[in-house]
Amino acid sequence: RDLTINAIAMDAEGTLYVRTSENGEAIAEISISPSKELREFSSDIHVSGNKEALFFVFEGKGSFDFISFTLK
Repeated sequence: RDLTINAIAMDAEGTLYVRTSENGEAIAEISISPSKELREFSSDIHVSGNKEALFFVFEGKGSFDFISFTLK
């Protein structure tokens, strides 16, 4: 499956980890780089197919506006 986020990364640089629990193992890692305009960032995601909560955890520097995400 593919996970795409739409974000304005501003001065952000780092990795956005996607987990199914707050401190769980990452099921996707998305590299974030600076951008002053709305941009798509994407990664493969490894999910079980069951309904699960998703936790998005950013590790890096700066900040960004997380607008939306799509899971296909």
